[in-house]
Amino acid sequence: MSAPEETTPQPRRKGLLYQPDRIRNMCILAHVDHGKTTLSDYLIASNGYVHPKLAGKQRYLDWREEEQTRGITMKSSSIALLHVPRDDKGQPLEDDLKYIVNLIDSPGHVDFCSEVSSAARLADGALLVVDAIEGVCVQTHAVVRQALSERVKLCLVINKIDRLIGELKFSPIEAYARLVTIVHDVNNVVSSFASEKYIESADLEGGDDDGAEFDVTREIDDDDLLFSPSRGNVCFACALEGWAFRLNDFAKLYSKKLRCNEASLLRALWGPYTYSSKAKKVTKIKADEGNKKPMFVQLVLDPIWQSYAILDESEGHAAAVVGLASKLGIEIEPKEIQRQEPAGMLRALLSRWLPLCDSVMGMVVEHLPDTVAGARERFRALLSLPGGDLRGADAEVEATVSAFEFGPDDAETVGFVSKMVALPTESLPAEHRGLAGGEETAYLAFGRIFAGTLSVGQTVHVLSPSYDPSDPGRGRKEGKVARLFLMKGRDVDALPAAGAGNMVAIAGLGEAIHRSATLSSTPMMRPLEPMTYQSAPILRKAVEPKNPADLQRLARGLELLYKADPFVEIESSKEGEHIVCAAGEVHMESCIKELRESFARCEILTSPPLVTFRETVRATSLEHKGCKTQNGMCQFEVRTSFVPDDVAKLISSESHRLGLMVSAMGEGRGVPEVARALKAAAADPSSRLDAASVWSLGPEYVGPNLLCAGRVSVRSESGEEASSTIGSPAVSQRLGISAAVEEEEAPSKGEEGLAGHLESISAVLEDGIKSAFQMVAAAGPMCDEPLFGVVVTVDVTVDASKLSEYADGGPAAANFGPLSGQVISACRESIRAAVMASSPRLVEAYLRCEMLTTSAGLAGTYASIGSRQGYVAKEDMREGSDIFLILAYLPLADSFGFVDELRKRSSGISSATLSFSHWSCNDEDPYFVPKTEEEREEHGEVSQLKNRSRRLLDGVRKRKGLLVEEKLVASATKQRTLAKKV
Repeated sequence: MSAPEETTPQPRRKGLLYQPDRIRNMCILAHVDHGKTTLSDYLIASNGYVHPKLAGKQRYLDWREEEQTRGITMKSSSIALLHVPRDDKGQPLEDDLKYIVNLIDSPGHVDFCSEVSSAARLADGALLVVDAIEGVCVQTHAVVRQALSERVKLCLVINKIDRLIGELKFSPIEAYARLVTIVHDVNNVVSSFASEKYIESADLEGGDDDGAEFDVTREIDDDDLLFSPSRGNVCFACALEGWAFRLNDFAKLYSKKLRCNEASLLRALWGPYTYSSKAKKVTKIKADEGNKKPMFVQLVLDPIWQSYAILDESEGHAAAVVGLASKLGIEIEPKEIQRQEPAGMLRALLSRWLPLCDSVMGMVVEHLPDTVAGARERFRALLSLPGGDLRGADAEVEATVSAFEFGPDDAETVGFVSKMVALPTESLPAEHRGLAGGEETAYLAFGRIFAGTLSVGQTVHVLSPSYDPSDPGRGRKEGKVARLFLMKGRDVDALPAAGAGNMVAIAGLGEAIHRSATLSSTPMMRPLEPMTYQSAPILRKAVEPKNPADLQRLARGLELLYKADPFVEIESSKEGEHIVCAAGEVHMESCIKELRESFARCEILTSPPLVTFRETVRATSLEHKGCKTQNGMCQFEVRTSFVPDDVAKLISSESHRLGLMVSAMGEGRGVPEVARALKAAAADPSSRLDAASVWSLGPEYVGPNLLCAGRVSVRSESGEEASSTIGSPAVSQRLGISAAVEEEEAPSKGEEGLAGHLESISAVLEDGIKSAFQMVAAAGPMCDEPLFGVVVTVDVTVDASKLSEYADGGPAAANFGPLSGQVISACRESIRAAVMASSPRLVEAYLRCEMLTTSAGLAGTYASIGSRQGYVAKEDMREGSDIFLILAYLPLADSFGFVDELRKRSSGISSATLSFSHWSCNDEDPYFVPKTEEEREEHGEVSQLKNRSRRLLDGVRKRKGLLVEEKLVASATKQRTLAKKV
């Protein structure tokens, strides 16, 4: 039987799907409730998927039940739109001039920031939507940084212009000042990111690592990124009413009336220029001419404000709208608007005068790159190809990439899958519903083709982020493309093949793809860099089935949830609990709902939120004498200290780069920021850190805790002694802090025997100490939480007689089990005891809380913050409005239910956005005991004292089943038997 016709690759295909210069991939980014989905609705309505009267209300891409209920976007959704540029009369500008615009609507809520990362990875451009009243908010900063880090080009849409008229009652000149401020603020965010990237690039260029190279051609051009209405990359819109405009639209209109050059008028429309109707010329506004209106106000805002003035009239709205339409050259029949409300009449007028789709799509086609230009700009930056002189497999990869034209005719196919999408089976075409295997949900891999053509039936290599082409047997799987689909929101269209630049959903690769992956037709390809996220999952809950018989269904459901949501983490505790880690309360509720209804399909019980802590020390242990091994041969002595919190945070944030550094992939590469921070910490006179002797990091060899090289010595009864360094400063060497380790001096006469015996156990000691350190770093002594910023140095004293006995195979070697186990056990307990002796403290996770409120809600807002142990860092008032922006920080342990409490206390006026900010040490001593008379008077007796830090500590220990010192009977003398039973 011959293969199906659709599986045969076709090198030459026709149609827009194979014209990458006619394809635009874009996403819509914004803070929550700034109007992304409403804007998407109007763009979708231009293709007939949504009726124009329902645009902005149907929220087509928010098709999930929970998204419709909550009124927010929770999953990014894609749809392919067709755009035909038209002239003022609605006729196509050119024959066959059409574009495919692949639009991704991404969430604005911080809990779903992983969806923003997924959208930014696949798109070449983005529309940044900003509310005209709220301006730049916390998520605006986050999405801009995420987009620019992915080298995505931005266009700005200032939305909800009507709120300046209806709510704030701004005059046109006040509205102009507000719009100028927003453009300036957004440009400041972009410039700050560009400056950071320039400094990082300069560090790499002049850093300590000779192997690092800085390609100045990849340096971000600040001017190219900035927004200016005169450039045409800024659009002013009211998405809810369906109108928008760019300065280009008015420049084209007025250039004919004023008989002036369109390009010159475009530059003058935004800036300190005014038009004199008497002199019929444009002049620059001088400093002492503040009463003159800028041209933007005269020619753009004044007509719009006059249009909205119709709503203030008591009657005759229809006649006024028809009369204004005739002045603007728009045909509106009275019968079209005779039964509408005045607001509907005005909407009909403005949407025809300033059609939103034409302005926004025109900006997208004009200013966002096509898929060829976008891939050339981004692909090499996303490819994890090492620099320097390439040899072997990497040279083959370089040759393949250099040959790419990033079109459908490339010899090799390369794509990237950013996430797995769960679609109802009924959304698939009827002939393809068997792909779901009888389930109600089908799982498709959603991604983009960067080069070549992907066809149904084609076998591709699925490359994990750790894949190395020099070792093709690891990190690589093969999969066959069962079906290709073009995404259209909830619905999909089947495709036989798709060329470079297209976004597609792929069936058949679910078992091969972990979460995200690089697809390649050849194994000689490097994977694209893994996606970065704005925050980390910090909220944890334990889940279990209500019916124990459903345990297998729950386990399978957790696997599917882990695959479908790139931000969820699934853990298993030592007690056997299944733990779901999410970004916040809304994200957690969404995950549990999906687990119940879609993935596990069983009743699920959840625990209260499990708060994550860290453990640290705040004193230096000079020399803590620890345990001995069971055979009495090795005595451990531990010294502990700590690094500043900022250094520990930096090491944590650079865990990925540090992981590459300590692995074979990163050999010869350092992390200059960490090296400088460690040197600065060691230079502090109060610090006991030796930055040149860092042996290992932990936990997992990349954490914020440091193990420094120590000394091992052997002492005999005769007084002879031999000593050497235990552990090599491998991390310090990789960071470029210290040079190669010098060889130890040869032992003197009489010491050769001791030194020889010592050499025989040095490898066992080193491995055991490193293992013990990693164990303690992952589970500290206070409550089995990871350590944070702790520096550990371990010295070992070896008994010479026991060592000789061990070397000769005596009782010290035969009666106590393997030496490695003894070393790990004794060293672990010694480090734990040293930490407990160094003023241990809990480290809490803090959330950044940005709140919007008015003067009426300030009292309730501050009361809510105070009741949750939070503190206010900043308070600003939006100029010209009654809106306050408050920045506060809340401890995670006290943040649950904060948003609901805030709404209740402020009568629904205040809103809050919570995201993980930082770790902060709780300075309260959980083991504090009042000793002096003054302390007892201030804090009370020991039996009554329990500070907040101790309450948190006891709560964690109780949850983990650890011993808690507390009275089970609070008042034994009051216990009475109610009845006597003989």
